[in-house]
Amino acid sequence: MYRYVLVLDEKSKDNFEVFCVYCSKGIQRIPLSFILGFYVSQVVSRWWDQWNALAWPDRLAQQLTCYLNCRTTRRSCIRWACLSNVLTLRMISSKVALRFPTLEHLIEAGLLTSKELGKLDLMLEKTGGRHDLSWYPISWAQEAVRKSRKDALIPADLWMSKLQDSLMNIADQNWRMFCYGWVSIPLVYTQLVTIAVYTYFFAALFGSQYLTPTKYLIDGEMFYKVDEHDYRPGATGNLVGYDDSIFDMYIPTFTLLEFVFYFGWLKVAESLINPFGEDDDDFETNYIIDRNLQLGYLMVEREDVVQEDPFGEYEIPPNVLPHTMSSKEFIDSGPQMPTDNVYVEEDGMALVTEKDQDDQGLIVNLRPSIKSRLSRLGSSIRTGRRPSIASRRSCGSIISNRGRVESRKQYGKDGLISRNSTYTGLSFGVPQSSGEVSLSNGNGPVPVLTRGISRKSNDTNHRDNGIVLEEKAEGNTKSPNGLTSYTTEKEGTDFKKESVCDKYIVDLPVEEEKDTNNI
Repeated sequence: MYRYVLVLDEKSKDNFEVFCVYCSKGIQRIPLSFILGFYVSQVVSRWWDQWNALAWPDRLAQQLTCYLNCRTTRRSCIRWACLSNVLTLRMISSKVALRFPTLEHLIEAGLLTSKELGKLDLMLEKTGGRHDLSWYPISWAQEAVRKSRKDALIPADLWMSKLQDSLMNIADQNWRMFCYGWVSIPLVYTQLVTIAVYTYFFAALFGSQYLTPTKYLIDGEMFYKVDEHDYRPGATGNLVGYDDSIFDMYIPTFTLLEFVFYFGWLKVAESLINPFGEDDDDFETNYIIDRNLQLGYLMVEREDVVQEDPFGEYEIPPNVLPHTMSSKEFIDSGPQMPTDNVYVEEDGMALVTEKDQDDQGLIVNLRPSIKSRLSRLGSSIRTGRRPSIASRRSCGSIISNRGRVESRKQYGKDGLISRNSTYTGLSFGVPQSSGEVSLSNGNGPVPVLTRGISRKSNDTNHRDNGIVLEEKAEGNTKSPNGLTSYTTEKEGTDFKKESVCDKYIVDLPVEEEKDTNNI
């Protein structure tokens, strides 16, 4: 029509071209991908949730077979569970409603008895038919399970509890299905998506047209009409705003693909929005009813099991079971782990000996957390800074966990006379010697036997709490462990025992001295 009719009238042709350009720019403002994509994702999620909401009595049937020692009760519980499911499906599935239009049809199907029908009719009169009664058969099954436990047909309370949980699970699933049929996706949302899709493609029908507007040669403010096939980028143009660089394609390929994808997406949502309908792709609810009832009755029947082992009494199955000629090409090799290709040469498998230890001795064998704590303390001492209280307490706890201190005190009329302390164990893996330290109790120096200080350096002075402590070595004898024993004399009002191991100086926890003047 455009190429053979409208081209005869220049004004009509220009009006049509302006409308097509307007539609081409307008469809870009419609967020069709977002609107339709979000709608379809909600429909598919709801569709899958409805499938998961279907009640399956398999778990209940297997538990009844194992826990309940009464065949009649087992069969009745399965029938009531299936009846509860059918009562729910009658309200949400048109196919089930056509199959069982009245409760009498359930009697003919064997799902309901005449006595039970009377109970249901009485309950319907009480509720006025306004409420869901799929829970009613479940309550019958729960009462039967309770009586079976009372009659010792169920040996343990735990087994009865598991049966009750399975019955409640079926009731909960039926209620979920009822809610899905009760509350659906708002109709206005479905209408909005449908209108958006149809509007988009109505505009695309015009916006995707190939146009041949009248071209003009632009020379400053002057326009000269040229042939419609004469296209010079930057020199020629048209008055309707059409992009002249578009090539003429007789078949709008991408517009057709867009139409197929978007409309196919919309049809998918329309077919999944109600899976309990009568379409071929909807849930096969009638088959589910038949399957649950028949398999449920088969599952609650107990059978004598003959225990045979095809592999023999002392044999185990082979690594790979037999394959057919068609499946031999798909034999799996098993899981591949990251360390499968790690290769260690024989020389690298040798254990590290004591001679291979570094200068830090056995400290390298400590756990990383302990080693890091000692390193922080040692770095503080080497830089001349006093270690923090947290570091000293942390390392003191390491020492206290690796040794034992035995103390014996002697008191005289002048107060504390002596205290003998013996430390048993290793501090950081380095054996210590013992020495003698002199303290001052106000009446003169008091000898105290305590742990000695073993150090590699020849330093004789160090500071503690701003008090100069003098250290004097006597004897300079070697102890059996190969370390030097020192006798030290320290002066000052404050005193703390210290254990020096190679580079590390650690405060040991010291019990506070009692006030001897009040003894």
